[in-house]
Amino acid sequence: VIEAAARHRICIDNHEPVIPTGLQRTFPNLMTQEGVRGQEWDAWDVDGGNPPSHTVILPFTRGLAGPMDFTPVTFRFVNDVMPQTRVHTTLAKQLALFVVLYSPLQMASDEIENYEANPEPFNFIVSCPTDWSRTVVPEACIGSYVTIARCDKGEGCWYIGSITGDEERTANISLSFLDTDK
Repeated sequence: VIEAAARHRICIDNHEPVIPTGLQRTFPNLMTQEGVRGQEWDAWDVDGGNPPSHTVILPFTRGLAGPMDFTPVTFRFVNDVMPQTRVHTTLAKQLALFVVLYSPLQMASDEIENYEANPEPFNFIVSCPTDWSRTVVPEACIGSYVTIARCDKGEGCWYIGSITGDEERTANISLSFLDTDK
């Protein structure tokens, strides 16, 4: 399917639990794939969905296998139909996930009304690049916190995403990776 899609210049987001094998290196039209317990689990899983620590493990596990369609950036955290399935997150964490969890094709996971009600954060996800020339991890403790900085391939601007698991924290991030003349 991926090969046929490539012949017809069609991009693929394989949003199913397919094991990532590195096919995107041969077929760059395979832009991203799920293969992860993504954020949609928070919407319906009666066990409470993904714990906050889930997203601070992913960059070091599933994230190493290639682009990941996690479906981040939910702006509404409670499902009225199933209130026990609250998304364990904050708006700041949702925006940071756009930078932390790499995917050249990001899928925003919320309803349009929730984005319309939050124009400033929505503007960030609309304008945030997904094609990076450089990635740096200034700090991380797997399962507790991770800070990832990425440089936009087009304009050379840096974006920093920092997330935590279950514990709040204050981060002092070294910017030594930046060019000294900028």
